[in-house]
Amino acid sequence: MLKRAIAVVIVVCLVTFAGTLAVHMNWSQRWNESSLANAHELVVPRGASTNQVLIQLSQLGLIPDSRWYRKWRTILGLQQAKAGEYVFPAGSTTAQIWSMLANGEVKQYSVTLVEGTNVYDVLAQLRGLEFLEYDIESTTPQALADELGFRVSSAEGRFAAETFYVTRGTKASDLLLDANRELQSWLDELDTAALEGLPLNTLDEVLILASIVEKETALVSERPVIASVFIQRLRLGMRLQTDPTVIYGLLPDFNGNITRRDLRSHTPWNTYVIRGLPPTPIALVSRDALRAVMVHEPTEYLYFVAKGDGSHYFSETLEEHNRAVRRYQLGQDN
Repeated sequence: MLKRAIAVVIVVCLVTFAGTLAVHMNWSQRWNESSLANAHELVVPRGASTNQVLIQLSQLGLIPDSRWYRKWRTILGLQQAKAGEYVFPAGSTTAQIWSMLANGEVKQYSVTLVEGTNVYDVLAQLRGLEFLEYDIESTTPQALADELGFRVSSAEGRFAAETFYVTRGTKASDLLLDANRELQSWLDELDTAALEGLPLNTLDEVLILASIVEKETALVSERPVIASVFIQRLRLGMRLQTDPTVIYGLLPDFNGNITRRDLRSHTPWNTYVIRGLPPTPIALVSRDALRAVMVHEPTEYLYFVAKGDGSHYFSETLEEHNRAVRRYQLGQDN
């Protein structure tokens, strides 16, 4: 009798073990199978436990059942899921989903700060991005410099015109500080020895002139030539006489049309009135604009005029320039 009872117990144990093993293998297989027909988003709140995240995944249909995963989480080696916003691609397996959660592979948003835009533009852009925490109180370049702790009088032009990747909830101030550090890295890359051949004393002045070049042309090929015109004028003590500086001095109230009165307006940036460079940049710059100033194309040009197709006509003399103005601006035959 005893031997028979022992045999029965052994059989029952074997059957139970076999059943458990079969179930385990079935769920293990599901662990590496895809449960997503389409991409899916998930937000993991801060402080959520592993069990809570597993239940959340199950409720959303991202895994078949959370109970097995909760029971075997130690064997599976499930690490704590990191808080954040996730996008799981279509076809993701449960193992891949949890890997993303454990590694914090959260959704990234791109923010592109565009060359030629100014602080007013940038603040309006960031204010309109719902995934950012807009924590900026300033409304002027001068106040923004103080708020961000810059050691300059204005934050204008102090951000790299570049694309940045952020997560939901990133503070606008942190993005701007990153953009400022990126710009500083661009300036650090410049060869300061090249300043010896320029009518510029500091990299700050390079940045200011680059911002003017940036506003004058969108053609990368023209920037070194545009830069040469302004450098020639600075060498000769001529006023730069560039419209974008006039416009900047009228911000944020500029209505889109420059008048003769505007050209005579006494603002610190109006290069029709002041000699030399304005006190601050007038826009965000690209790396190309910075390089165009430092390694400009040697020319004798002192003037240029827009041709109406995005390019410019360059002249060495005022007489030639006036002919170009009549042709390209006034539509008159010379």
